[in-house]
Amino acid sequence: MGLDAALRVAPHGRRITSRAMKILGLLIILTLFAVAAFLIFVRVAPDRAEKAHVDPVTDGATTSASYVLRAPDALVFATTSEALFDAANAYVLSQLDARAIANGPEPLHVTYVVRSRMFRFPDDLSIRAVEAEGGAVLAVHSRSRYAGSDLGINRKRVEALMDHLAGTFPVAP
Repeated sequence: MGLDAALRVAPHGRRITSRAMKILGLLIILTLFAVAAFLIFVRVAPDRAEKAHVDPVTDGATTSASYVLRAPDALVFATTSEALFDAANAYVLSQLDARAIANGPEPLHVTYVVRSRMFRFPDDLSIRAVEAEGGAVLAVHSRSRYAGSDLGINRKRVEALMDHLAGTFPVAP
């Protein structure tokens, strides 16, 4: 039996018809097309700032594809909220593939779209620096836009930002 004939034999021993092979081929092509269309869509989809821009201090919406860090869980840094915001903003723009898409209306509040390295999936990252007793706190909300799960990427992104800030400013006692 040749390779072509072996490929056309189902596990139960019956031959797979050429019509079934055509349908299988069509299903494979349609699946590949759907995956390619989705990957193109997430790369060119517009950034809807009005939906993405949330206040991480007050927004309570969390999912398995998001991570929120705010007082009282966030670190208090021994600095001003302006200096903390400037350092966080500089880190996000230089270390992450990010661009700002909205800011305000509260002072020291901005939302970015951050793209994943491999597939360029967009995630939304909102930060807001606020004064706290003994210094300032950075409230952060990082969330995936299209995924039901983020495999811990948003948490890692926030932890990397906090580690950077802890290396830049002393943590208040």
